[in-house]
Amino acid sequence: MKLLRYDICCLILSVVPTIYTGQVSATDLDMLDGGDLFQDLPSVFSASKYEQKLSDAPASVSIVTSKEIRKYAYRNLGDVLNNQRGVYVTNDRNYSYVGTRGFGRPSDYNTRLMLMINGHRVNENIYNAFLAGDGFQIDMSSIERIEIVRGPSAALYGSGAFFGVINVITKRGRDYQGGELIGEYGSHDEYKGVLNYGRRFIEQETEFFVSGSFLDKAGQDWYFPEFDDPSTNNGHSIGADQLQRYNLYSNLNYKDLSVDFSYSSREKNIPTAAYGTYFNSSDTFSVDTDWYIDVKYEHNFKSGANLLARTSYNEYHYNGDYIYDW
Repeated sequence: MKLLRYDICCLILSVVPTIYTGQVSATDLDMLDGGDLFQDLPSVFSASKYEQKLSDAPASVSIVTSKEIRKYAYRNLGDVLNNQRGVYVTNDRNYSYVGTRGFGRPSDYNTRLMLMINGHRVNENIYNAFLAGDGFQIDMSSIERIEIVRGPSAALYGSGAFFGVINVITKRGRDYQGGELIGEYGSHDEYKGVLNYGRRFIEQETEFFVSGSFLDKAGQDWYFPEFDDPSTNNGHSIGADQLQRYNLYSNLNYKDLSVDFSYSSREKNIPTAAYGTYFNSSDTFSVDTDWYIDVKYEHNFKSGANLLARTSYNEYHYNGDYIYDW
């Protein structure tokens, strides 16, 4: 089974007023009264497609920062969402499904939420789906913050944002000025490696950031009582839950021009004998591969106007091998 998706976003030009966001240092917080405390709230972009104070956003918004990601050891986007108010995540040992406000159908493949990376739409255009668990395109160490906007946003983002919008803001070269190497080992023979590198050149008004990561996990052995029969290994699925994932992400900023690139490939073995496939076989698996490039030019004029021009190209491939006992 093969599924291909090609998505080209046309050039968009817009002129909108610029909103200035003031900052208050943390040392001044003790001197502020209750009303002034709202002035130090973080800014959010996703609620109205322009930057505004969190207190002015016309929606219920949660912001998860990189500091919180490290503090709570979130492994992927699914972990972040599963710890947010009104959101829950389930997993069928192949994909993760995000439910909101008590509504979540596994066959939806997260189609009622809009996922963006730096404002770039990630949902593919066949099922309008995205990967929320181990298949997410960006390693968590590369994320600056995640904006979660609850409630219908179809007027701004289209029908795919029926239950909300998730905008992942990545780090930039200024956040590193060097590199970092991360290595992890976990249960079920899980290996992970990450290399991040970023630089900023102030005189040239240029900065770049690149991140590469891989994840290899043997997975668990599972027992399924519905297959508890000698002909199906007494319900035990052995060595059929493997996962491999490769991610590459980079962004380049030169004056008012920015270029984002992302490539991700994920292969997941399916231990549940899905769709009537042969039980206890490690040869049933799915492969999700997607990449995109996004080019944006944004200029703020002294008059207060803002010029934005943006174009992008997305490509998504799905391959699946399903073993049947025919």
